[in-house]
Amino acid sequence: MNDDNDVYVQRICSDGTASMPANGVLLSVDSVNQQFYPKLSVDPASERIYAYFRITDSLQGQFGLARQLVDYSGNRLWGDIAPNIIDLSPTEANAIAAYQISTGSVVLYGSGDNLYASLWRANGNMGWNEATCLASTAVSKGHFDVAVHPDEWSVLAWEQGYSSMDIGAMRLNPDGSLGIYYPAPANVALTQTAHNAVQLTWTQPSQYLVPDSYHIYMNSELLQVVEATANSYLVSPLLPGTYTFYLKAQYGDHYSQASESVTVNILANSDDLQPASLGSVMLYPNPTRGLQYLQFDIDKQVSRCNIGIYNIKGQKLLEYNPDIKLGINKIELDSNLLKRLKRGVYLVSLRLDEQVRTLKTVILP
Repeated sequence: MNDDNDVYVQRICSDGTASMPANGVLLSVDSVNQQFYPKLSVDPASERIYAYFRITDSLQGQFGLARQLVDYSGNRLWGDIAPNIIDLSPTEANAIAAYQISTGSVVLYGSGDNLYASLWRANGNMGWNEATCLASTAVSKGHFDVAVHPDEWSVLAWEQGYSSMDIGAMRLNPDGSLGIYYPAPANVALTQTAHNAVQLTWTQPSQYLVPDSYHIYMNSELLQVVEATANSYLVSPLLPGTYTFYLKAQYGDHYSQASESVTVNILANSDDLQPASLGSVMLYPNPTRGLQYLQFDIDKQVSRCNIGIYNIKGQKLLEYNPDIKLGINKIELDSNLLKRLKRGVYLVSLRLDEQVRTLKTVILP
């Protein structure tokens, strides 16, 4: 390590104790470059901390930006030497802010006079196709502030100019786009209710921005428009074939992007069509103070089993992909997570292939 400028992280638990070694954990074991000005975001569900910081050469004439991920014990998950977001160059670079959304960690940063944002996932990959440029005017910017909306979009504001000062701002959406954002229907799923029928279900995109209607598409063609109060639609009858469904939400004269799509194969032999049948699904004990099991039984093999825990806003707190078997399955939910949740109502979603069953659970103090 060099003896000049390094960045460390430490986590203090609710009881006042430190979860990492004494004096914190070095974010990058880099004996050549120096590190400054860390910005953090925390993912409590996975118990990980994202860190972003400025790097320079030993003479502090070359600048870059690095990133690191550590767990609550202080283990560096992206390597002992933090990977670069921006390689060293004569252009000034600095992390401005970071915050967590359901799909990863967003970092806002400056490079020269330009302002950027990028999304990073726990596997070290960028979550968007490329970094988003929030401002590119050739004038200095500083004195930043950022606010994050519960729908996971943010606004970055800054002061810019020299002798004649201005205030600038830009809205950044959770998909990396800028400006007004119209969210798409969420949690789209289908259940095959008969050999030639499927039930589509979805949830409202946001509790803060309510659509006027939902447009349902089948194989890229408009199938039906339903009222905003609807959250399901039965499609029947269907001839043998492959069908892909998605939805768009309408907000006045504006439309959201397409939702996630779901696909079903309708076969001529109705016996082969029937999906795995879910027997009784139980969540117990309910209410709970931490320990809880999800029990269900199935009569056919499935290709995917997914269990998610959500708050009442629809934000995913935890996700499982357990191995299951024919017959009765009993899955223990993460008691450490449940104990950390605030008192209230939460949702547990069980998805078997395209079938979804959602149950409510109550967390007691």
